[in-house]
Amino acid sequence: MIDASLVSKINSRRVIVDACVSRDLANNLRNSGLVVRHVADINSALKDHEIAKMMHADEVLITRDYKFYRMLGEGRAILLAPGSNTVGRGAKLATRKDRHEVRRKNRLPSHIRIALRKKLAEEAKTGLLYMKILWGIMWLVLPVV
Repeated sequence: MIDASLVSKINSRRVIVDACVSRDLANNLRNSGLVVRHVADINSALKDHEIAKMMHADEVLITRDYKFYRMLGEGRAILLAPGSNTVGRGAKLATRKDRHEVRRKNRLPSHIRIALRKKLAEEAKTGLLYMKILWGIMWLVLPVV
């Protein structure tokens, strides 16, 4: 089912759906009579600026990518709310509280953090940590022969 606010924002324009949005939404829009292209059908490796260049003048982009939405502006892009096919608020979606919550959820368990801290301290005392860092830098910088 398609959100009514999404259809009203499209306003009978042609639609290009970003790769980060499901093909199901594109198919539903297509079935409702709109002209729809999905980026993954064209080339999923396209960068945002390349997609913007290939858009028709009367085409609107549907995306979940806030930076891409801001780049095109409200007139040429529709921002979807994360994890759904409904229209987002248009404001920045990641508030400080949201970012803190994501960080909290992604934290390692305390016993693993403590073990890592001890291992890093031990390697720093013996010089092994600095050797690993040096080898990593050399591996990145020096050409392979």
